[in-house]
Amino acid sequence: MHDNVESQIPTRTDSMITNTVKGPLEVDTSRQDGEDLMSTDPEGTLDTLFANAKNGLRDMKSSQLVDMLKPLKIFGDVAASIAQLNPYASIAVGVLFSASEAILKQEERDDDVKDLFSKILDVYSLVIKRKEQATDRSMGKVLMDLAQQVRVCVDFIVCYTKDKNYWLRLFESARKNTGAVIKEYNAALDDQMQRFRDQNALQTTLFVYRIADDVNLNDMEYASGVSLNTSKQCLEGTRTDILLEIKDWMSNIANDAKQIMWISGMAGKGKSAIAHTIAGWAQACGMFGSCFCFDRTREGGRLHEKIFTTIARDLADHDPLVRRALADAIRDNNELRHSTDLRRQWEQLIVGPIRAASKIVRAPILIVIDALDESGGRETREDILRVLTGGPDRLSQSTTNLPPNIRIVLTSRPLPDIESAIKGAPHIRQISLDAVTRESAEPDVKRYIASNLKPLGVFQDADFQILAQKSDGLFEWARLACSHINNQNSIGQTPIRRFQAVVAGTSAKGASLLDEIYKLVLGEVMPESERGDVLPLFRSIMGQVITCLEPLSIRALTAMRKVLPRNDSIDDEDQDENIECFLGPLGSLLAGVTDLQTPVRPLHASFYDFLTEERRSGEFHIGEPSTHHQMLAFACLSIMKVELCFNICRLESSYIPNSGVTDLPQRIENFISSQLNYSCRFWTFHVLATPIEPALADELGGFFKERVLFWLEVLSLTQSLSGPASALYSISSMFTVRPCTSTFGGHT
Repeated sequence: MHDNVESQIPTRTDSMITNTVKGPLEVDTSRQDGEDLMSTDPEGTLDTLFANAKNGLRDMKSSQLVDMLKPLKIFGDVAASIAQLNPYASIAVGVLFSASEAILKQEERDDDVKDLFSKILDVYSLVIKRKEQATDRSMGKVLMDLAQQVRVCVDFIVCYTKDKNYWLRLFESARKNTGAVIKEYNAALDDQMQRFRDQNALQTTLFVYRIADDVNLNDMEYASGVSLNTSKQCLEGTRTDILLEIKDWMSNIANDAKQIMWISGMAGKGKSAIAHTIAGWAQACGMFGSCFCFDRTREGGRLHEKIFTTIARDLADHDPLVRRALADAIRDNNELRHSTDLRRQWEQLIVGPIRAASKIVRAPILIVIDALDESGGRETREDILRVLTGGPDRLSQSTTNLPPNIRIVLTSRPLPDIESAIKGAPHIRQISLDAVTRESAEPDVKRYIASNLKPLGVFQDADFQILAQKSDGLFEWARLACSHINNQNSIGQTPIRRFQAVVAGTSAKGASLLDEIYKLVLGEVMPESERGDVLPLFRSIMGQVITCLEPLSIRALTAMRKVLPRNDSIDDEDQDENIECFLGPLGSLLAGVTDLQTPVRPLHASFYDFLTEERRSGEFHIGEPSTHHQMLAFACLSIMKVELCFNICRLESSYIPNSGVTDLPQRIENFISSQLNYSCRFWTFHVLATPIEPALADELGGFFKERVLFWLEVLSLTQSLSGPASALYSISSMFTVRPCTSTFGGHT
């Protein structure tokens, strides 16, 4: 274009912006030319403005472009009023405003995109004319979908104009032309506008042209089962103050806003519930990027090594512009897919693509990292903390200089290493749930208790208040108390009696309060008269559940127990007892006890701590970890002895790579059991965690002599070679190696 149109249009100054609506809309709400026009004859003026604008599109290089763009200037005022009346729509109108600013700043224009430009003007005309409809809270999701489609279209206009030849080659390779692509974008905008008119909140898919831009990310490490879980969200109407504070912080994408919020608190304070609630809200608002939840029971899954590649893939799935930027980054450096350098992953797979995708139109993106304290030992999160905080010297500007539209919610207990790393970081905002007074938390806890116990019909408001006061602000205690009172598995114990037992406890606080109710629940499951006989079996089964490096279902746990050596402290009859019957009464403490397929795991990390710390659990302590690792080492080796075989998935040819077997996932499910999959991946860890005794050495000797190649085949099929195979050297060093002879418990 010959002249810079934007320079001819009066714009809002930074000083005007800073005195306006808090949040994504940095717009001036004082009267402007557009507002004067609308106040006199809003419908007639708007129709005239948009008609003139669309007439001006006959020549995208027309000198009348200044008048043509006036409707977009009006939108700033309308957007501010919508945001003030409907906070749920503030993010959407913020994206629309950012898109209008991008159009105004675009210096080059091209006739090829004038039809799409015209359609975008239709969108702004529709929102301005129906601003009252946009202020309806039920329209937040619809408006956000419309805004995101406009964002994609504006991004296309700017990119096409900047590098037209590249796009023409792209279209030619796909046997399309610019007109056909513009038609598809216009159809997508028409669809979103019709949803807006009809107030239709049904889910739709954004259209974005990305045939050659698309990239297959399946070979990047990805942790499954760690994302948003709506069942963990806060009860409706609870935690409203802190949720509002977080939402306001998320919506404010000003350049000086802090991009990371650390929510800390002791076990049971409800950190994860807040994290999942915020993630769900962000998903509904269209700003959800990723939710990554650590789990102490999955240490064997190396989640700390997969966190940033998982987040990168999530971002690519949720945001087409981030996906294109990520594709560009990988295309220029394919080695990035498999880099184990967490700093490089963070900067080049996450921060870089977000920054690139936000250059034209800025849209908020939320990343949630829940339960960082459950990543494992402090060494597992050292690099993650260094990346997020900028390191101990705070000099890593490339790490901490995050795009202003990114928001990261981080939750954890205030462990010393986490607190030390985060303390003083200028870009991190801290909220401590431990600082919330009991009096402030009690109404929410009471509401939660009432929602769980009121259906029983035997409790009054005063009973709910007593339990709320007893909880000391711990939502996990309230959950356990309600679950215990509701329990129908124990004969002779009514809800009233259980209620009395709960409130009759000591006046303990914090973690001791949780320990007290754990003992109460376990004491009822194992009456004192029978406890001496049952405890050895309890320790054995729970030791297996807790020590497993990845949660296993009741069916898999049962299969592994059947091949265990006999335990002298457990009767043979008890050894073979049905695990399902034994774990069933522990439903308030464990997930996965109601069916055979769901992995069994503690419902809360504090129960794990309780069972493994003798000073807290007393007689319910499960014993030394090495005992259970030895048991699991035997179980894994025995399972592999029974189930490993040549060509386990019955592949037709060994000349076809695994990637070429189209039904390989189904074959793995059919022929490799859960217990065999676990045993092949984790037997090395359990062996290394226990002293080698003659019986175990004999099992190892048999394995290396007869089954090691079958084992490697399973690792290859399940893409698990790196970890277990690399541990072989450590295991071999535990044995005496002489020239020409290797001794494994008598096997040579």
